[in-house]
Amino acid sequence: MNLLPIGVGLNLKLRDYGVTKNDNTRYICISNNKFIHIMEIYKSIKGYEGYFISNLGNIKSVKENFKDKILKGRLTNCGYLRVALHKDNKQKDLSVHRLVADEFLDNKENKPQVNHKNSIKTDNRVENLEWSTRSENMIHSYKQGRTTKGRKIIRLGKEEKIYNKITEASIDNSINKANISQCLRGRSKTAGGYKWKYYD
Repeated sequence: MNLLPIGVGLNLKLRDYGVTKNDNTRYICISNNKFIHIMEIYKSIKGYEGYFISNLGNIKSVKENFKDKILKGRLTNCGYLRVALHKDNKQKDLSVHRLVADEFLDNKENKPQVNHKNSIKTDNRVENLEWSTRSENMIHSYKQGRTTKGRKIIRLGKEEKIYNKITEASIDNSINKANISQCLRGRSKTAGGYKWKYYD
């Protein structure tokens, strides 16, 4: 069974498959022209009044006297979905997969990271997520062929430059490796005044 993941900002074009959608029902494609109905459950996001996260990875803003709004979120350079939530007139950028895990998955062993079982970073259905240690996450990435070790990166700007690895870029630009890494992961916009992306 090949599931088509539904996440923040990802809408399935059912009419392309001859299915009419006129309500808030969610569907997953299981073959060329067959769909199954899946129950979408929303839970309030702790610490952020008026925001709700679903087991499918959708985030909804509910405000008094306003129509409910599904937040689109944004993709980071590393392919993860993040969404901006507001609290006390301040905006905070949060990972969607982390929000789903926090609300729907038990973490009895207090593991610090969340892993995507099928390696599709935008598939934030609760069934596709699991708590993991850093070591477990790295092993999973290696087995799935997703390790970033040795990946080329590019420094963006007026004078773009490609580097074979982060260490090389760090030395050439006198920038801490951790800062470049944070930028590559989408956790910061710049490092050393530059934007950075993986080249491949």
